[in-house]
Amino acid sequence: MFQVRRYPSNPGLTRGSVVTIGNFDGVHRGHQALLQQLKQKSNSLGLPAVVVSFYPHPGTVFRSDLEPFKLATLRQKVAKLKTLGVDLLYLIRFNRAFSKRSAQNFITEILIDRLRCKALVLGEDTAIGYNRSGDIDFLRKVLPASKIELEVVSFEKFKDSKVSSQEIRRLLKQGELTVANSMLGSPFAIGGVVRTGDKRGRKLGFPTANLYPDGSLLMPKLGVYASKIRIEESNELLGSITNIGVRPTVGGDSLRVETHIFDRNDLDLYDRRIEVQLLDFLRDEEKFAGLNELQTQIELDCLSAREFLGI
Repeated sequence: MFQVRRYPSNPGLTRGSVVTIGNFDGVHRGHQALLQQLKQKSNSLGLPAVVVSFYPHPGTVFRSDLEPFKLATLRQKVAKLKTLGVDLLYLIRFNRAFSKRSAQNFITEILIDRLRCKALVLGEDTAIGYNRSGDIDFLRKVLPASKIELEVVSFEKFKDSKVSSQEIRRLLKQGELTVANSMLGSPFAIGGVVRTGDKRGRKLGFPTANLYPDGSLLMPKLGVYASKIRIEESNELLGSITNIGVRPTVGGDSLRVETHIFDRNDLDLYDRRIEVQLLDFLRDEEKFAGLNELQTQIELDCLSAREFLGI
């Protein structure tokens, strides 16, 4: 049974565990390959598969000037890990004090004392401890003394490119959604609770479900996307078209995710949690001369989105 526990709680893994460590931002195909190896090892040893991860993302602790870059919220990450056969997600609140811990301290307190780790399955670029001093070479030297087996998993590639969160971010910012989604292994998705907007879309004949994105989540290239929405409580998946932008035609100045759901104008989603899955980039956001011109373009965009979705 999947569990989430937070450091410094003791999960009670008296028989031991098989552990991996990382941020797992987006839980992309590289992460999935690593987790598959983790699960295989845990099955062979008959021990729980444990993911050690951090919140907030260490990048936000050291660089307050960074633009929003996360590929998924914590809620989305937890949901993905649950579907991939992980038994326990062990979350560590990351701050500057924790970052100063030595690699040996991490091994002793987290891996041995808390998780009773018997085997460690890591990506080849993983490092723990202060200044990332506990890299793979270091771990190969010190882990045998603690009777922890180390298994290193090579990078996953897609069309000769390394699958990484950094590369996926670059692709999303450039509107290269197809390749980004292939690397993710699932559509890039923006989740949240539907809030009231200015209802201009309804007046134009295209009512929208409006999300005000998590401030730390990466926003892809501004523009219009063929999409699907998933209603969380029912898991229903519906065809849609989504605009991500500031709405320059009407003088908007705040970023919004506005989604028009096809053939369901009767649907009331206010205060319900949805996930907008982006499937194809249709065009850049642009400023039109007026609402009539905007309405005409929306009609064309809807035709393009419907064609892509096959509805």
